[in-house]
Amino acid sequence: MSDLYNPKFRVKFLRTITIDNTPVEPGNFIVDMDNGKILVDILSSSNTVRRVSLAGGIIYCGSVPTYNDLPANPSNGDMWNVTETDANYIWSDLENRWDKVGGTIDLSNYYTKTECDNTFITEAQILDLIDQLNAEIPD
Repeated sequence: MSDLYNPKFRVKFLRTITIDNTPVEPGNFIVDMDNGKILVDILSSSNTVRRVSLAGGIIYCGSVPTYNDLPANPSNGDMWNVTETDANYIWSDLENRWDKVGGTIDLSNYYTKTECDNTFITEAQILDLIDQLNAEIPD
């Protein structure tokens, strides 16, 4: 496969991170893509090089009642909705934890499209109004 479809690029970790329970010290790493997954080679505690996934696609898995009900052994990129708080969480193998990525936003105080259409005028309406005013000005 060509590098166009399997690009390699350099990343720099600015702080120590944990990948698959292995601390990775700050430094430069060569990263490559494989079927949509971002992979990096790290040196494990046994001094062997191991290829791990930094990120990949997000996979919506469903809903659970509370944060404590999130799966104990998730896969990288698994996303679950916690109905108690209506927030979404994605499992990060990079950080070895659940990351809160958002929840419901109350938009009830915002204008709807219909309210905007009935409240504001368009650029074309402004130009028509200018033309009408200009027509009323005597030469």
